[in-house]
Amino acid sequence: MVVEVLPARVVSTRAKLPRVNVAVVGAGTAGLMTAWLLEGSVRVTCFEADGAAGGNGKSSLLNVDGTVVETSLRPEILVPSDQPLTMTMLRLLGVPTVKAPTRLVVLDESDAVTFQTSAQPLSNPLRRVAPAVPALASDWRYLLKSLRRLRTSGAYEVMWRDFVTGLSLSSEFVRTVATPVAASLLGIDYETMERVSASMALENLVRSLPTLRQGYSAPRIVERGVGRWLEQLEASLQSTRIRYRVSVSEVAPFGDRVVVTHSGGEEEFDAVVLAVPPWLAARILGGVRGSLLREVESTESQVALAQRPLLPPTDLWSTPSTFVIRGEASARLETRVVSNPASDLWRSWSVPETSIRGVTLLVEQRRHLLPTPVGLQALSRLGELQGENGIYLVGGASTGWECEEAALVSAVAVAYDLAPKSARLSRLLGAMAAKRGTRASVEPLP
Repeated sequence: MVVEVLPARVVSTRAKLPRVNVAVVGAGTAGLMTAWLLEGSVRVTCFEADGAAGGNGKSSLLNVDGTVVETSLRPEILVPSDQPLTMTMLRLLGVPTVKAPTRLVVLDESDAVTFQTSAQPLSNPLRRVAPAVPALASDWRYLLKSLRRLRTSGAYEVMWRDFVTGLSLSSEFVRTVATPVAASLLGIDYETMERVSASMALENLVRSLPTLRQGYSAPRIVERGVGRWLEQLEASLQSTRIRYRVSVSEVAPFGDRVVVTHSGGEEEFDAVVLAVPPWLAARILGGVRGSLLREVESTESQVALAQRPLLPPTDLWSTPSTFVIRGEASARLETRVVSNPASDLWRSWSVPETSIRGVTLLVEQRRHLLPTPVGLQALSRLGELQGENGIYLVGGASTGWECEEAALVSAVAVAYDLAPKSARLSRLLGAMAAKRGTRASVEPLP
């Protein structure tokens, strides 16, 4: 998977000015990573509106049958070949991961299996697709092959509806498998899915369900959830000052400095890195940046953790990590979570009306980026302003992706511009090079 779908150029207009005092707004994955890379080279102050770091990935402590279980609501399947930065950081911080063989199962409204894949790492997993309707297997292979053409063309402006209509796919496959699966993985409904960028939807699909493509390396997940590694990353910060419960309302250039207005007053910095979602960055930034960010759409969905499947329990749950998706009328994703060995938990994007009282342990409303062509074009134009007037964007507001690897990639690009001689940046790149057996090097994105 190519994470840098959008240009993430660093074109600072103040390259000759020393930047020794940098503010990072947001202490999620991208913010913590940026601070970690800059530490030792510049003075870093991090502003976090919440009372704890981690953003949407922070850990939750649940009482499961008298046992306190730590897990994270944010799903994150790690594929080493696709997420080398994330895997390298986990090794550097000593964060354990566990194998997570995945299987996709699609149910219709009567809970009958219409499509499923193998859960075992295979040399050619596509040959083991076992749909209830044999014709669907060839449709699935054809859909995944079409992603190659999108990657070659570099086009992300084609909407899902137009894309699948132009392919030689059966209407049944599009209606009952392709669209519900893609929509569920994005946490959106069937109708909204039609407006999403086809290339981003397919990239997200193969990243989330690695068993659906050839040549993937065995997927893994962070033991006890994504929040565990973010806690380790925060703990490894030494000189960075994280100021919790401080809300930033405006970031604006003022001469050679950047003024940050927050709930405690105003402060000036040499540079500011915004590590917040696009919809929050749009409120903080003015001018062209703010206008472009307002073109980026977002959506909300409910995510829940339960003690046992909210969907009808079947033998499907015997696989450690299973994605079960309902058909077109109620596209819904449910995943068995194996991030905590102490207890099996299940994650679902939505809570059915028929859920049994006492089963659901935690429910939260989550807002996330909706990758429409218009929004992605706006983010692409934002990339051309990266570093101008000492203002940077990292995370989803710079890459268009909401995943660990994209957050780290954007943080590395900004760190290279702000502190190219950072000892931690060199250590990270050296560790990646040692793993790959290649020479360590990094250049600003052209």
